[in-house]
Amino acid sequence: MKRLNYLPIALLVCSASFVTAQTTAKKAEPAKTATAKTESKPAASTTDAKSSFFMDRFYAIKETYPDMKDCYGKYAASSQSLDKFVERYNQIKDSYPKLEGVYANYAGSSNSIDEFTKRYFAMKDTYPDMKKVHGEYAASTQKMEKFVERYNQIKASDPSMSDYFGQYAASNTSLDEFTKRYHGIKASSPDLKEGYGDYAGANCKLTK
Repeated sequence: MKRLNYLPIALLVCSASFVTAQTTAKKAEPAKTATAKTESKPAASTTDAKSSFFMDRFYAIKETYPDMKDCYGKYAASSQSLDKFVERYNQIKDSYPKLEGVYANYAGSSNSIDEFTKRYFAMKDTYPDMKKVHGEYAASTQKMEKFVERYNQIKASDPSMSDYFGQYAASNTSLDEFTKRYHGIKASSPDLKEGYGDYAGANCKLTK
């Protein structure tokens, strides 16, 4: 009787099993890569923060930092990235904890912390009764005389807009344009109430 040699058959079976295992592993790899990409995908707020549109930026910071309501409009109207805005916010918070009411003004401005505080205290010393707009002046590039002139202009024109006197005075926008932008955002986007004045005094578009 002829003897069968089982060794080649065994090797063939092992080889087939190995190839099958490799094929299975390769098929599983794409799923693993997709999962990793999904986990590392930036949050929507981070993506929107790169936008130049006021509404996108407003919702980006609101979503990421919901407790920082005083910052919504200031960030949205600024040219700062979200990371830079928060960095500047924390900088003045750590350096001047007593200036809590103007942290957002500084964070959204382009002034250095030395320039900002110099302007803040100059305004405070000269016009102590205008406390509500000290931060707006400090964050602006307006000369004090011009700022006060514009403040009085809008105050005389429409006393009902007292919450926005500072934003107008700090801006380079005409009174007609400021008022137009204010009423435009108020009518179209009531959810952006915290940013009405900031948008009115900015140069950015509301949305696409």
